[in-house]
Amino acid sequence: VGFPDLTVGEMEMSMLGVELRQGLPWPGKRGARRAAAAAEATTAETALAARQRELAAEVRELAARLYAPDRERAALTQARELLAMLAATVTARYAAGLADQAAALRQELAVARVDERAVGLDAERAAVTAALNGLRCRPGGEPIGEVRELPAAAPPPLAAPPAAAGAAAFGEPPGGWEERAAEASPAVALARQRVAAAERQAAVARLDERPDLFAGAGYGHRGGLEPVVTLRVGVELPLWRGGKQAASRR
Repeated sequence: VGFPDLTVGEMEMSMLGVELRQGLPWPGKRGARRAAAAAEATTAETALAARQRELAAEVRELAARLYAPDRERAALTQARELLAMLAATVTARYAAGLADQAAALRQELAVARVDERAVGLDAERAAVTAALNGLRCRPGGEPIGEVRELPAAAPPPLAAPPAAAGAAAFGEPPGGWEERAAEASPAVALARQRVAAAERQAAVARLDERPDLFAGAGYGHRGGLEPVVTLRVGVELPLWRGGKQAASRR
């Protein structure tokens, strides 16, 4: 009273005090916020699992891409042996005067083309090997053995019962490859979890439009006069709800 003069101990309403205040969220707000936080944590875990599966898929895809050049390289090796034998035969016939020079040149050209394709396959394999080693955190030039066969392709697992049991009779897995792939897709699982987390956030936003309560207790020192103890309860009204809480909910 009479600020800035210090009148504590002189005026009954003048005091120095401290107050403790505790907010009391509207019923349901704390539970909604916990659920939203848990949904965000689950989303992060789902994102981690999705990335792990995507990485495994990338490694398998690159490993499978080594299969084609390895098989073609094996076929080229056999073809070159056959062409080299034919070239030697034609050369011998040309030396004996039983074949013309053009035939011998054609055989040599065929061998050269096979060698050229083999060099191209080696370059393709080196590029795929470098990419695969990069995913495996290995040096790019580290050799990877020949891929002689690929694992059998199995349909992705389907959590729900098959939609069409008779589809397997036509060579299509029950439920369809697209349905199974979508059901087992890490990207789809992550998207679903993000939708669930967003719904939790929307629930929090709706509850934020409700007023909050609070309670407080204080102690006031009045010098030589008797101290004052205050107890306070109140309601915090969202007066600017239209531009804040309601906007967030929308």
